[in-house]
Amino acid sequence: MPAPPGSSATALPTLDGPTVLDTADGVQGAVHALACDQLLTTDGPVWWVDAAGYADAARLAALAPSRRSLDRIQVARGFTPYQHHTLCRRLAEAIRTSCRNGENTPALVVCPAVDALYRTGDLPRGAARRLLVSAVAAVTTVADRYDCPVLLTRTDTDAFTAPVDDACTHRLGCRRTRFGPRFAAVDRHGRPIGDGFETLSYDLGDGWVQTTFAYWRTVLERRHGAYDASDASDVSTAAQEVLASGAY
Repeated sequence: MPAPPGSSATALPTLDGPTVLDTADGVQGAVHALACDQLLTTDGPVWWVDAAGYADAARLAALAPSRRSLDRIQVARGFTPYQHHTLCRRLAEAIRTSCRNGENTPALVVCPAVDALYRTGDLPRGAARRLLVSAVAAVTTVADRYDCPVLLTRTDTDAFTAPVDDACTHRLGCRRTRFGPRFAAVDRHGRPIGDGFETLSYDLGDGWVQTTFAYWRTVLERRHGAYDASDASDVSTAAQEVLASGAY
């Protein structure tokens, strides 16, 4: 059921363990919305292993209620399959070092387009698949070690990315409806399961409001009061240029 804007109902899915998110119909910003939601409901940092330019600071800033909240997003970028694989393999050690230095355990680990760099043709397909399997295994084991959610996305759902399905215990789909993007728990074939649908749109009394990307920001602002009111003025300008832990 849609929730009114003032409702405390959870408008975004709760992440638990290794989760793969698949989007359809040109839906954009779903992974950013989930990352910001997790960031604002926990005290730990978000560790983001990036590929294909998904870690867009302006896109994240359009959702986050303040610039300050983005300071807890740690971004590492891979530009080749070897770089990406190395980042994934070193992730657990980097988190362990951070925790030893007094940082909180991760709020979330994000690895979008996890297959993108292994499809470039720079490697024989067999070697590319082995590196992908190793990278996915390294990232998803963090979920058990630190009891935190891990969110992965992929550029295609085919035999090459079957290991992503095998490694993830939860699957989400996000597709466009006439009322805006809609999340649902799905099976391995992308078919909705259970009754977990929730359309992220609200009836304001004089008509439906579609959940555009900007509206996700409103959902997050109204769901979470955990940001400094003095930062509220940042919201209007944050999308222009925001530092996300050293990544623009």
